[in-house]
Order: sequence, then structure tokens, then C-alpha cells
Amino acid sequence: MSTVLIIIAIYILFITTIQIGLIVKGHRDSRDKPTEYDWNPTVSILMPCFNEEKSIITSVTAALSQTYDNYDVIVIDDGSTDGSAQLLIDGFNLKPKDDDGRIFQNGILTLIKQENGGKHSALNAGMVYSKAERVLAVDADSLLLSH
Repeated sequence: MSTVLIIIAIYILFITTIQIGLIVKGHRDSRDKPTEYDWNPTVSILMPCFNEEKSIITSVTAALSQTYDNYDVIVIDDGSTDGSAQLLIDGFNLKPKDDDGRIFQNGILTLIKQENGGKHSALNAGMVYSKAERVLAVDADSLLLSH
């Protein structure tokens, strides 16, 4: 019976040694692979806006102050009846990007003006316009932290 126990112990030691070797090899191989932090996807911050003239400049300024470097901000004015769009155009020196005066841009900030269709319609317009790999939707009265 002791011979059987010795054989079982040797077998377990053999299997354990192989498993430890595979773990060490996997750890060595993983050092050469990029980590999740090496991934730097493009991100569009979508900001639907309806009558937000009291908060839009502060919200957009906060969105433009990100420490992440691969992003743009797209504000979609959903038919505001106040001065939200004009505040953005004047405050951020936005220039028309199309002939019909619907899209304005300056650097990483874009303003899309559309007829009122609701928040879902504004977000859809922003998603259609965006070319980013990821999107982040925030309200126009939100303040994003810079990090």
C-alpha cells in the first residue's frame, strides 16, 4: 500500500510542477502584452441641450477640461427657444461647418442645431455625427470632473 501512496504523491508532485511552470510562463508572456491601460479609444462626450442658457457655458467648459486626451465634445441643441446655441457660438468662437448653419465647430467642440425632437432624438443626432469608438452622454446641466 505504501508503494501506491508513493506513486500518487509523485503524480501529484509532477502535475503541480507542470501547473506552476505554466503559471510562470503565462506571467512572463503577459508582461509583453499591452495592458488595458494602453488602450486609448476615442471618446465623444454627447451633451443634448434644450433651453440651458443658465448652465451650458459652465457645463461645456467642464467637459472641455478633461485630462483624457482623446475626446471631443458634441453639444446637440434640441430646438432651444432661449439663447443656448448663440451663447455657445459666441462663447467658444464656433464657426459654421456646413452651408445650412446647422453645425458649428471650433477644435474639439461641435454644436449641432436641430428642431426639437426630444432628448432621444438629440442623442441619436450626436451618435450619427460622432466618429468615436466610445460615447458618453451627459446632461447639459452636468459638471464633469476633469479626470
